[in-house]
Amino acid sequence: MNIRLAKNSDGETVIQLVSDLMIGLDFPEFDGRNLGKIFMGLVEGGNHGFVMLAESDETIRGICTVSFVVSLRTRGVYGIVQEMYILPELRGQRIGAQMLEAALEYAQSVGCIMVEVGTPPEGRRQSKFYKRVGFKRFGDRYRYRFENQSV
Repeated sequence: MNIRLAKNSDGETVIQLVSDLMIGLDFPEFDGRNLGKIFMGLVEGGNHGFVMLAESDETIRGICTVSFVVSLRTRGVYGIVQEMYILPELRGQRIGAQMLEAALEYAQSVGCIMVEVGTPPEGRRQSKFYKRVGFKRFGDRYRYRFENQSV
């Protein structure tokens, strides 16, 4: 398995995998169209974040997107894992752990103080995974959604 940063030409596949993730998390109304600009903001090396990929045979098998946030409490930039997805038939083979470890290493190399992640409300499997790779539980995440805004 090859772990690497995404490049411009990966956009269509990455957006499709994010759509698959959202449908799997029971967000069937998710619309992956018109996400190219957001993807490019993550890939073009700016201060938005990055996308790490797992691929074999030149086919993308998993994605991990990390957004950058600046805060006073962390005294600088930190990362948030926004999307993490491995093709279902490949889960349990340490591909996600390898990809996440590469993402953490890259985040640190570009100055992140730490990386946070949230899990779905019923995310026992996800919680076990993140604990296994070294994340520690710290509180709960709450959302405020503006009216007329979809996920």
